[in-house]
Amino acid sequence: MSSELVKADELKAELVPVVQRATDMVIVTPADYAMAAQGTKDIKAAIKKVDAFFDPMVRANLAATRATNGKKAEVRVPLVQAEEIYKEKQKTWTQEQERVRLAEEARLNAIEAERARKEREKAEAAARLQNEKREQAQREADEARRKAAATKNAADRERLQREAAAQQKVATAAAAKAEAKEEAAANVQTNTVTVASVAPKIKGQSFRETWKARIVDPKAAATALMQFPDWAAYIEINQGQLDKFAARTSGAVKMAGVEMYKDTVMASTSR
Repeated sequence: MSSELVKADELKAELVPVVQRATDMVIVTPADYAMAAQGTKDIKAAIKKVDAFFDPMVRANLAATRATNGKKAEVRVPLVQAEEIYKEKQKTWTQEQERVRLAEEARLNAIEAERARKEREKAEAAARLQNEKREQAQREADEARRKAAATKNAADRERLQREAAAQQKVATAAAAKAEAKEEAAANVQTNTVTVASVAPKIKGQSFRETWKARIVDPKAAATALMQFPDWAAYIEINQGQLDKFAARTSGAVKMAGVEMYKDTVMASTSR
């Protein structure tokens, strides 16, 4: 077995660089990220190599299992830790890239929203201008018709009727243009801008999001949890601390939901 353990030391020495690369790895670029991903695969391969080396030894010599397992842990644990180092560095880098991506996405969407707002307001202003033109032309057309109806001079009446018709034509055209501009304003679209992630896709690797809870205000959390029908699943009352409180105050301080009582303990000696 001693010769095998010597080989184990040689295996450990062989794998030291694999572990060291995880510690030295700094992820700055997508290429660095891809190298870290490959590093985790190298670690996985190294762990399999360690298992393949030690497991037959354990099965062949159960009497030496403790020593063999101890040596296995000595070689294997640093590899497992190195794998976690790689994963943590990859996760940290990915989260930062996602933060940058979302910030850029928000910036570009804000620019797009502003563009759409200006385009919409421009069309609305043009519609208001055409409506004002329509109203003015309509007033002039109505006034010309009123004067034409009131005049007794045939030539003046004909001239005023021509003016009324011309202004009515202007009003109708302005109304059509105003309607077109209003429709254009209503149809202005705000396009959603999506920024692609720079994190490379690594075969065999993925991130899974899970929800977790972090207590930021213990008192508020306890108050909220006490409203749950199954509050006891979330809150554990420290009986030891309550006993110490009772002893410290001699039961003089009353507490809602808690009964202070004396417990008699008999003591005896050998005399």
